[in-house]
Amino acid sequence: DAGRKLHEQGQALFVQPSVDARAVEALHQQMLALHDQASKRMTQALLDVSRVLTPEQRKALGDRMAQHRSMMERHRAEREAAGAAGRK
Repeated sequence: DAGRKLHEQGQALFVQPSVDARAVEALHQQMLALHDQASKRMTQALLDVSRVLTPEQRKALGDRMAQHRSMMERHRAEREAAGAAGRK
């Protein structure tokens, strides 16, 4: 939700008659901080999980994460291809 609000703020900044570079940079810094917080939470969660799973379970989880990443990359490529086709 916070990320969505920041993106909306960014859109609002860019449609102004005059774009305030300092405001855009401040918003960019907020977005980076939000991303960093999420990354730290994910890293900690993986470390916590690694302490209770067996090596086999960690491998299975790693395999599922790789499958998920592959699926997300495929969806991103499909969206990009659809967007490119729509711009023609």
